[in-house]
Amino acid sequence: MRITNNEEIMNDLKNVSFSEFIEGMAKKAGLPIDEKTEEYVTFVCQLKDRYQRVWVRPYGVDFKERRLIVVSSPAMVLVKGQELNQKVANDLLKDNCIVAHGGWGIEQTVDGDYLVALDTITAETLEPEELEASVSIVAMLADEMEQNLNKDTF
Repeated sequence: MRITNNEEIMNDLKNVSFSEFIEGMAKKAGLPIDEKTEEYVTFVCQLKDRYQRVWVRPYGVDFKERRLIVVSSPAMVLVKGQELNQKVANDLLKDNCIVAHGGWGIEQTVDGDYLVALDTITAETLEPEELEASVSIVAMLADEMEQNLNKDTF
């Protein structure tokens, strides 16, 4: 794995938009982009005979002022007012402790709430291989959950 020069990444972040930055990393990683806007970039991952959509978008900064990126993939739509049952919630929290990358959360959007597999990565130290791994892992986690729920929505 090639160690990217942090100065090179910092210059990329200063000179291009977020989506152009992710597009450049995706190209280096061999990840084909599905959709690109100023707010996010999406990928569609093929997992055997199934497909899973993944969103990548800026997430703010950490305590050291490093830019954070969230990679997420929905596994289930939560109907307005729906809550996860206690066993499912406990199982997801336990999963959060054993996965190397990613975890589970409930993402609130204007369209509704979603159970999502997600990962947070730092832009300033991002390697193309890390982006590819993060996208692949959240796609796999979300797809496995959809299969467990007998749904294939995303």
